[in-house]
Amino acid sequence: MKGGRQPHGFTIIEIMIFLAVSGIIFFSAMTHMSGSQNKTEFSTAIAQITSQLQSVVGNVANGYYLSQQNFTCLANPDGGSGSPSLSFTSTSTGPSRGTNVGCTFIGEVIQFDPLLPGLSYQEYVVYPVVGNQYYPPTNSPGPTNANVDNLTQAAPVAMYDSTDDPVKASTINSEIDTTQVLLYGITIHPNGIGYVDSSIVINSSNSCPIKAVNLECIGAIGFFTTFSGSQSAQIIPIPGSKPGQDQSTMVKEINSLKNGLGNVITGIADSDDTVSNPDGGVRICFDSGTSNQSGLITIGGINSPTAVTLQKFSQKGCI
Repeated sequence: MKGGRQPHGFTIIEIMIFLAVSGIIFFSAMTHMSGSQNKTEFSTAIAQITSQLQSVVGNVANGYYLSQQNFTCLANPDGGSGSPSLSFTSTSTGPSRGTNVGCTFIGEVIQFDPLLPGLSYQEYVVYPVVGNQYYPPTNSPGPTNANVDNLTQAAPVAMYDSTDDPVKASTINSEIDTTQVLLYGITIHPNGIGYVDSSIVINSSNSCPIKAVNLECIGAIGFFTTFSGSQSAQIIPIPGSKPGQDQSTMVKEINSLKNGLGNVITGIADSDDTVSNPDGGVRICFDSGTSNQSGLITIGGINSPTAVTLQKFSQKGCI
């Protein structure tokens, strides 16, 4: 039998080195994959809310509303110039959508971070808003009744399910107001929603600094018809609105909107006034829930009153 070196296996030290190197490579690969996935999730989430805001602007401008809920809306039931009376019915009874005379859809409001029982601050609520169709308000239009031409005449009323009862919801086949959850845990940066306009002096106690710009903090944005006869929308930051506000308070703010002097819109007593189509736009900073990223959505501005644009940042806080 011929002699020579006999084959042998790996030593324990060689095996340990191999396992250590393999572990480092595996960990690096998994970290890279996780980071890529987190960035993808944030991109998906911020694109979704950007698209939602663009859709709301477009729907209001085109007179299209997603709510399928049947409702009875009577203009000024007491014979005065106040808000219409609104009541809801099942989908099989009452006036069908689009047949209410004297009352019509005039806009939608998005409330961010609403105070909702059992939910975290990762939601937003969309309220359809109706108002008087004619002024003076009437359910039997005649030659002396013209279409309303401002919020004061419309006397807005938010469509709001004060119970959010799941049994009621199943009975009418849809919620009146709709609650949406932001994807992948994205949240609005603390004090991260506000607006700026050259005619408004920012209240220092209600200032939201976003990307080196001091904004007037708000918690909700209204998208309303311009009442001009042409299909278009106006952006109105809701005065007195704040993140984390309960829905009943928010609805009071919406229902109290009136036209002031010039471009000013007023709200309920003690609320700050606001403006239609602020020339600096409405700005919302969203932080990623899974990565160190953020996105700044700007709605409107002096050059494009209804445009919705997005900027992404590699740090939270839109910086």
